[in-house]
Amino acid sequence: MLPRRVLPTLATCAQVAAFCVSGLRSVAASAQSSSPSPYCRTAHARAASDAALLMSPSLLVQGIRFPTNNSVLTDTGPTAGNGYQLRAGLSFSPLDFYRGLRTMKVGDSDCSRHDASEKVDEGLAHGADGARVRALREQAAYLDAHRREWQALRAKAEERLAARVITLTDIDDLRRYSDDLERKFVDVHGEIKHLVAQGTTGEPVPLGKLAEQYVRETIHFEQDTSPLRSLEPWQLQLTGGVIPQSPVDWYGVAQLSLNFGTFARNHQEGRFIEARVDELRHAEYENDTKVREYRERVVASLDQARGELAVVERELSFVTTTRAVLDRSDAQNIANARDTLAIEEYSAESDRVFLHAWIVTLTALLENWNG
Repeated sequence: MLPRRVLPTLATCAQVAAFCVSGLRSVAASAQSSSPSPYCRTAHARAASDAALLMSPSLLVQGIRFPTNNSVLTDTGPTAGNGYQLRAGLSFSPLDFYRGLRTMKVGDSDCSRHDASEKVDEGLAHGADGARVRALREQAAYLDAHRREWQALRAKAEERLAARVITLTDIDDLRRYSDDLERKFVDVHGEIKHLVAQGTTGEPVPLGKLAEQYVRETIHFEQDTSPLRSLEPWQLQLTGGVIPQSPVDWYGVAQLSLNFGTFARNHQEGRFIEARVDELRHAEYENDTKVREYRERVVASLDQARGELAVVERELSFVTTTRAVLDRSDAQNIANARDTLAIEEYSAESDRVFLHAWIVTLTALLENWNG
């Protein structure tokens, strides 16, 4: 039967072990929980792995031989005895246990920061694609609605050529405009398919809001990491165990250490957070700057589209006026020239439909910039 003075030590060790087991169960549950992305699963698993070591007690087995001429050892602390001595115990650090909990929190912050960064990168790569695919769909709808009409005009021209009412030279312009329109029809539908295959949804992306979220999540990550670094100069170790020899005895050691560099380090950590925030806001390679530059490019695209729309509308005005003049003309072969202008008008009108929708969608993208 163990002496009464040993029982409290064993009870304390059992309580420490039970406390650690409870903490490790929560770590394992967090690591096994469903995560939204492969990166998050990796981050959670790595954080759980590191936390498991920090939050667990260490088993100590120590063998001592005391010198025959001196029963006190100083290398292992004030240790008295004689002959050989075997010790077994547990070592536990409350600070390391707290570090383990903070490590899990850092894993969560890292996951959120990475996911926010991925959304910004995706928005930068395909932010305007949603606006473009909506404009292309309107252009495709117009071309689908009028394709039979310009094909019918070409068929009539072929019939006139077969009947030798017009010459090959007369039909050449009509064929060229018709072929260009068919290529435009194929290109528009093909580009829509490519954009959809890339995952483009057609919904405006609030890039400004996503960039701000990335900055917040990154700062949150740095703020969660900083306390872990500030705890490194501190060490608190609790060690207890038994000496299994007759008479059975127990021992306990509590040790607190502090590196005085912690005061300078905490000051530098504060400066690091300030510098990191400034970096996130102004560095050329950070997302915030990239998003601002992207917005400037969207504004430039919007101005360009407005200029192109003005050109197309002047072209349409000229075609409409010319067709009206031809309708009042008594010249021969007027039907072929009129049909050629009609096909040219279909092409220009499809461009006008696209540019108008492109302007509307780009404007919506800018208006939805911050959500």
